[in-house]
Amino acid sequence: MQIFSDQTLPDTLKIDKTLYEVDHDTRLYGFHNEEISVKDLHLGESVQISARTRENKIPLIKTFYRILDQEADVEVQGEITQIQGSSLFVEGVEFKITPMTVVLDSL
Repeated sequence: MQIFSDQTLPDTLKIDKTLYEVDHDTRLYGFHNEEISVKDLHLGESVQISARTRENKIPLIKTFYRILDQEADVEVQGEITQIQGSSLFVEGVEFKITPMTVVLDSL
């Protein structure tokens, strides 16, 4: 997904090579069905949309859901050996930290 936004509506999203419009009537939902806005979206997220086609215009998204892409999840257990910028190293292997990253600590 690519996001083309100047923080005013309508905005344009590119999902799987297709441009879609988001307007004031579009309903965007997060991972737990909470309402979100375009500014909450991140590149590369998996989404499910419902859109309608319009004559001589790009399709308009009616509903938009962020979905957890379980197949893309990675679970790692080990000692954190280094923290550098937005990277975390677990036993020498680098992991980029994003807003979607969950780090659990067990003592």
